[in-house]
Amino acid sequence: MAKLLIATKNPAKFKNFARLLAGYNFDIVSLADIGVAVGVVETGTTFEENAKLKAKAYFDLTQLPTLVDDSGLAIDALGGWPGLYSRRVWGPDKPEATDEEARAEVLKRLADIPDGKRQAHFIVVAALAMPDRQVYTATFSVDGVISREPRGTLSPGFPYRTIFYLPQYGKTAAELEAEGNHDNYLNHRKNAIMKFDNYLKQLEDHAQ
Repeated sequence: MAKLLIATKNPAKFKNFARLLAGYNFDIVSLADIGVAVGVVETGTTFEENAKLKAKAYFDLTQLPTLVDDSGLAIDALGGWPGLYSRRVWGPDKPEATDEEARAEVLKRLADIPDGKRQAHFIVVAALAMPDRQVYTATFSVDGVISREPRGTLSPGFPYRTIFYLPQYGKTAAELEAEGNHDNYLNHRKNAIMKFDNYLKQLEDHAQ
C-alpha cells in the first residue's frame, strides 16, 4: 500500500483531507506520524507559490508523495487581507493568532464597513508532489460575506467559519458544518481531490 503524506500541522485540516481520501487505497500519514517536526518557510507571494514550495520541500525531506495546501480568507474591502497571512493577522513577522484572536481582528477591522461591502472569499490551492518530482496544483474559492457577529460553534483550526456567511444558504459555514453539509459549501478540498484523481490512481497502481 502506498504511503501518502498530508503535510500539515493543522489536525483539523489533516482529518478533512483524510476523510476525503478514504476511497483510495493509501496509508495516509501525517508529519507527526513520520516524526517530521521541521517547518517550511513560506516565502511565496501567492497561495500557489507557497503550496508548491511546501509540497516540494516535504517531498524532498521524506521522499513520500505529498499533498499539501495553502489557503486563507480574502476580504475585498480590506484589499484581500488577511490573505496569505490568515493566521498572522497582525503581520507576517508577528506570532500566529489563536482562532479567537484571528476572528476578533477580522471583525474589528470590518466594524465600520457597511453590509453591502463585506464580500469575502475562502481561497485554497492544493499541491500534489509525485514520485517523479512533478508538482500539480488545483485552485478553488468559495464566495461569501463576513457577518457582524459569530454564528455557530467555532471549529478548532478554522477560525473564520463562524463569520463566513453564505447568502445562498442563509447560514454561516459553521452552521452548515454543524448540519453535516461540509461538502456542499466549503468544497474546495473535495474539488482538489477530484482534480487529482488520475494522479492519485497512478500512485495506487504504482504501489501494486
